[in-house]
Amino acid sequence: MHLNPYSIPPILCGLWNILLGILALRKDPKSKVHQSFAILCFSFAMWLSFYGVLYNLGAENQWVQFWFRISYCGIIYISPSFARYIYEFIDYKHRVLMNTINNIIAVILIFLVLNSNHIVAGLREFYWGPYPAAGKFH
Repeated sequence: MHLNPYSIPPILCGLWNILLGILALRKDPKSKVHQSFAILCFSFAMWLSFYGVLYNLGAENQWVQFWFRISYCGIIYISPSFARYIYEFIDYKHRVLMNTINNIIAVILIFLVLNSNHIVAGLREFYWGPYPAAGKFH
């Protein structure tokens, strides 16, 4: 394995998001706004960190597609975690219902990512490394 220079920015951004999430939780661990911001940061970190590491591996590696699918779960959870953060920030009165709906949709999409080729349909090789190929529902 060699260090792909294209993997450095996503890895650094992923680590930065982990740090931001931890700082938000340390500032006020009981605050729903801080908790939801940390969840958002961790979703970004999961996506960026995994992608950055996987850019260093070849598409022929049998585990690469599996780990891209796992990291795609972080991508799927960005939208509901961003909505959760906004609902908490503005103190939206229907936030529990909306968060429940968003999380149910995210779980359905995560199930599709992990168990079918409808969203992620294999890998493509690019000059920066392997990258998930879009499925028909992407």
